[in-house]
Amino acid sequence: MKKLLKYLIYLYTLLIFTISFLPSSELEEIPFRLLWDKLMHTVEYFIWGVFAFIFVDGVDSRDRAFGVVLVAAFVGAIDEGIQSTSAGRCVDIWDWCVDVFGAFLGITISYLFAKPFLRPD
Repeated sequence: MKKLLKYLIYLYTLLIFTISFLPSSELEEIPFRLLWDKLMHTVEYFIWGVFAFIFVDGVDSRDRAFGVVLVAAFVGAIDEGIQSTSAGRCVDIWDWCVDVFGAFLGITISYLFAKPFLRPD
């Protein structure tokens, strides 16, 4: 299970980066684009945060949460950097903030639902 989850995290991160390469012309037709953009960033990093929090174990839950948020911030920064290389797209600090927020939500929800099943810290 742990090995499968590791591959899921890698594949999911690759999917996030692949989507970042899409030119803006393919994204402009989405209604309510700004709201949709922030919602998509939140959802994609929420899922990433859940996967990563569950994958990392054997560490105090607070340390694990802090570490996963730091890695999410790094992945989000890379994601924004990739977007800057795509036609018509640019770096948006608010997208990065929403990425980190989405990961934080995913980690928090994972912790709250998994808490009864986690080993004592």
